Amino acid sequence: MFFRSTILLFTILTVLVACNNLSSFKQQQQLAIKNDSMALTSDSATEEKNVTAVEGIGILRLDPNYEMTKLNLYNVDSSIWMTYVYNDTFDNDSIRAYSMKPDNIFLVFRCLQRAGNMYKIVVNEQTQEVKYISVNAGEFAFQSWGKYLMDVFAVEFNQTKNPLRTNPSDTATIIKTRHQAKDSEDPIFFHPIKYKNNWLEVETDSGIKGWIKYIDDNHLAVTIFNEA
Repeated sequence: MFFRSTILLFTILTVLVACNNLSSFKQQQQLAIKNDSMALTSDSATEEKNVTAVEGIGILRLDPNYEMTKLNLYNVDSSIWMTYVYNDTFDNDSIRAYSMKPDNIFLVFRCLQRAGNMYKIVVNEQTQEVKYISVNAGEFAFQSWGKYLMDVFAVEFNQTKNPLRTNPSDTATIIKTRHQAKDSEDPIFFHPIKYKNNWLEVETDSGIKGWIKYIDDNHLAVTIFNEA
């Protein structure tokens, strides 16, 4: 009788321990899920903070040495939306990039943000359709707006609202140009020299130098000319 009671007690204790372990395991699983959810939320918040302008964080530019390999554009679920080859006869109404010139193999997409291992881009500026390019796509290189401006021919800007100044400061002295003096001569080209924060130093063909804002109130404040 004593032996049977001992076995029964041992069995009950074993069941209680097993139930306790199962409860502890479930609590750990729930905690892990909660932590994963918090991590995803934190990552998303970080990505949003990286968007420095309404127009996006910069551009994705096709490598000048691109060798006509196949290029992929992806949907948000990472499935392939389009595979294409960009050559001098390229013509596809679905792709209307920020700047493109097929005969020079020049292609630039506006980049809204980096989302994990993908860049979120505007694939069609007319419809504002958004697609994705893999971060590991070696054919494209990301550039911030400031760095991209170092490679362009010239910029145009509103010289009344965004005047040329001696230093990158809203209180710096304004530099008057021929255009501001309402001269009827040919337009002045402002060539980017360097950038600092949201300011861009430019120089005219006649040697006049000054600073303007290239991002103002979270908007791109210049019109970009890639070529003369």
